[in-house]
Amino acid sequence: MGVEFKFQSESIINNPKRFAYLMRILSKVIRLLPFASLFLLLTALSFRLIAENDLGFHLHGGEWILQNRAFPTFDSYTYTVPNHLYIDLHWLYQILLYTVYVWIGFEGISAVYVTLILIVFTLMYYWFKSNQITSSATLWLMLGVLLTIEVRFNFRPEIMTWVWMILMLFVLDHYVRERRRVLWILPVIMVLWTNTQGLFVIGLLIMGAYAVSVPFQEKKIDRYLWMWSFFGMASILINPYFVDGAMFPVELATRLDSGSIFKNTILEFISPWSSFARSRPALFPPQVIALYYLFTFLSGVLVIVTIRNRKIHELVIAVALFAVSYSQYRNIPLFVIYASGLTGQMLNEVWFWFQKKRTMTSISGILRYSQCLLVFVTLSLSLRVVTDSYYISDKRLIRFGWGLDSQFVAERAFQFMEKHAINRRFLNNISIGNWLGWRLNQRVFIDGRLEVMKEKLYTEYQNSFNNGGLRLLVDRYLPQLIVFNYASAMSWQNQLRDMPSWRIIYWDYNTAIYAHNSYLLQLPPIRFSEELLKMGYDTVLTDISYLDAWIGPPKSSTRIWLSGFFVKQKFPVPLLHMALFAESSGALNEAEILYLEFIRESRGRIWEVFYNLGMLYYRQNSWENALDCFERYRFYKPTDPKIIQLIFDCQQKSKRN
Repeated sequence: MGVEFKFQSESIINNPKRFAYLMRILSKVIRLLPFASLFLLLTALSFRLIAENDLGFHLHGGEWILQNRAFPTFDSYTYTVPNHLYIDLHWLYQILLYTVYVWIGFEGISAVYVTLILIVFTLMYYWFKSNQITSSATLWLMLGVLLTIEVRFNFRPEIMTWVWMILMLFVLDHYVRERRRVLWILPVIMVLWTNTQGLFVIGLLIMGAYAVSVPFQEKKIDRYLWMWSFFGMASILINPYFVDGAMFPVELATRLDSGSIFKNTILEFISPWSSFARSRPALFPPQVIALYYLFTFLSGVLVIVTIRNRKIHELVIAVALFAVSYSQYRNIPLFVIYASGLTGQMLNEVWFWFQKKRTMTSISGILRYSQCLLVFVTLSLSLRVVTDSYYISDKRLIRFGWGLDSQFVAERAFQFMEKHAINRRFLNNISIGNWLGWRLNQRVFIDGRLEVMKEKLYTEYQNSFNNGGLRLLVDRYLPQLIVFNYASAMSWQNQLRDMPSWRIIYWDYNTAIYAHNSYLLQLPPIRFSEELLKMGYDTVLTDISYLDAWIGPPKSSTRIWLSGFFVKQKFPVPLLHMALFAESSGALNEAEILYLEFIRESRGRIWEVFYNLGMLYYRQNSWENALDCFERYRFYKPTDPKIIQLIFDCQQKSKRN
């Protein structure tokens, strides 16, 4: 074998043509490696379990349109606002989604989203390439965009806006650069955009900016550009609601101004520049905020440096998209996507300046090393995404996978209600209204279509979280059931403890159902211990001494972080929510079981839970167990004055006993 290999190697070396051919292939493979590693990270971040109740109303919309062969005009999903207009401009997207669901199921929906995300970045790559942005700049800019906008890789139609925006920019830049008559595509883009997502007004902004900028730069009227821009703008009327549909973004904008209750209570509408966003890392990942700030700073500095080369449309679009991203966290991707393309062009201009200064050699070497660094970064991040440590480090609920994550949607609650033929009026919180409305095909109290719910009902709903507010809601709407996601509506549970005419009949990883005492008499109140047995949890083993056998001694943050590259991480958030619910309900033994199970499954890596468990023992005067938990917590946060005081209290009280 060794002789044969040596003979073949010598024959290749002695054959110059074959050797040159193999070296060219090897060179291409090496050049493609950074792109391949970036593609791998992109694919890994695209594969995520469906954990969004909001997906329900889009599937509901597609189902309703296909069954009724019409478009909705008034709300038919809720019993509270049936007289409110419903302009469904997502209809094309909803039909696509529902058709895929019927044919393939939730796995098909996952496939649709992976495909759409890959399309977004493929279009971005060709847009960069058409603007002659260097490969190194393209790679790093696309990586920056990916790590900034992946937080919005959700199962909503806003991803369609990214597709149509990049495609429109690509078409217009192609026309401006090469003068090929391709602008007939603009009306096609706008018709599809208008009927898939309400942010089609961005397309009007882009076309208007180019229509003004290009003639100004060239000192002559561009009739071809103006004609197709006019057709593109007029094509927004091609929707099922005609003028009302075209004016929908204006209606929506009036509900998201600074004084709106929606703006002030919904997290994705918060400004990323606010102190609230910067101080809530579990809600607004710090790396996303930092990268967004970096794109803003870098593009701003480069605009100043290259201001003589900037065109009017570039400045208008950049400023406008920055304004919408400044206003709302959810709009960060719009600005970052455009800023990345503009930044790439400006980096090219700076690069040519360096060429004139004859500093190419040193910069070329730096760029080669930067690509090696990029491969290392993307491969490392891919490993952390697959093990879920990438998401868990930010305390996010996203998980790597495919299909539906039933622990984070109200699917089990739907199955319970379907099994017992529960079809009476119920009160629900906003986060599960979309899912139950679709699955039960039943009118709900409220869902997430804020433009349909409007301020009056939403304000009434928000007031229900104040002390006594739920009782007022019950007295007005007279429901026979209260169904809610208790992680986001814990106040309802606290109020229900003081409403003896209601009993809990169902409880799972995310949803609780309370029935009025006059309804469903055949279903007695649940016993928490029995529910845990049904879920397969041990209701006997509650001795904290088992912690060391389960998880071993406390591990340093560095060891925990390093394990995230190779070991599948678990952050069983539903167990934590269940423990909090059980504790709030007075089921302290069951809460202890759930806290311990959470610690066991997460292998003690989510050390903050030791504080919760310690406080549970502290309230029960179990000083030694409380001390054990607080000591474990102090290992990770040694200077916390509150935990130091609790440890001192436990030590003193333990001595007295």
